Amino acid sequence: MGLLMVGGIVGAPALAYGDAALSAFELDFHDAGKRQREPLGRAWGTRFEAGDPTRTFNWAKDTEGFAGWYYSVTAGGHVGYESWLERDRLILMDRDPEIIGIASQPFWLHWREGKRLRRHAPDYFVRLADGRARVVDVRAGDRMDKATAGLFAGTQVACRAVGWEFSHVGVPDPVAMANVRWLSCAIAGAGAAAAPISPSGCWTSSRSRLR
Repeated sequence: MGLLMVGGIVGAPALAYGDAALSAFELDFHDAGKRQREPLGRAWGTRFEAGDPTRTFNWAKDTEGFAGWYYSVTAGGHVGYESWLERDRLILMDRDPEIIGIASQPFWLHWREGKRLRRHAPDYFVRLADGRARVVDVRAGDRMDKATAGLFAGTQVACRAVGWEFSHVGVPDPVAMANVRWLSCAIAGAGAAAAPISPSGCWTSSRSRLR
């Protein structure tokens, strides 16, 4: 089955618009500063990599999350994250030459599973250099449970219906990640008369605002 290209975006499989998934799933997102909710089959061509997050990035005491903002060269601005793992994966995506656009929490995906209403906000939406799209969820293998696996499975069905890739990524190699993290900070601080760069010196976190 071929892929359609609309406005330079590679997306929905040709002849797939009659598929049940295109109307069974709905996307809740920001577009041009306005909140929208539309069927997947109508909204798939939106440039989600240029949109605002559908969730806020907050950190509160006594919680496991560590939210913050990372300056992405690829995105040309700050991209949010909700954990150290999401931040590390964001750093890796920012260095991937295949990726030309990144957005975090791009939309809420809504669907019905039997009588139960489900919704999920993927961690990242990325645009690839050839126009294809990829939805990325970040979760360590030892943190996966049945509920999360079900949400990821539903998201994968939606992605396949419109020709998007779906990727579940976990913990990267710690040694390689430490090197990439250091390089990211070094590049961010190049040319600045600054003290030695700390591992957290090139991104900001919501936690720092609470101190």
